[in-house]
Amino acid sequence: MALAGPRSATPVERITLWVDDSLSMLTREAGGTRLVTGLAKVAAELDSRPHAEVEVRTLGNPWQRQDGLSSETIAALVRDAGQREPAAPPAGLLHADRRHWLLTDGADAEFLEAADGIGFSRVFRVGELTRNAGIVRLSAR
Repeated sequence: MALAGPRSATPVERITLWVDDSLSMLTREAGGTRLVTGLAKVAAELDSRPHAEVEVRTLGNPWQRQDGLSSETIAALVRDAGQREPAAPPAGLLHADRRHWLLTDGADAEFLEAADGIGFSRVFRVGELTRNAGIVRLSAR
């Protein structure tokens, strides 16, 4: 028993946050960009889980892992967003011993359809606008 070492009575919840870092997440809305708004929602949820171990990965560059959702991590996510199209997380990174959360605006219907089969335990959707901004009607005289 002496070799077992100290143990916490509170179980650790292991979470991988998958962040949609596509260009549409940089859309500005009333509260700021979708990405910043979404990350604030996720951070608020994580605050209620003080024993969570969080790793952050983006859908544009899933092989790069960041520990926790610190202000530095958020700044890096915002700085690097919009450079790649999102893709479903590689199966090799969907570890069964972790809960997988997704932050997205749902702008890419194909990706959303693929994401349904992954089995994310939480999906945070952001974005107030539900249609693309552009020319709705054109009239020439």
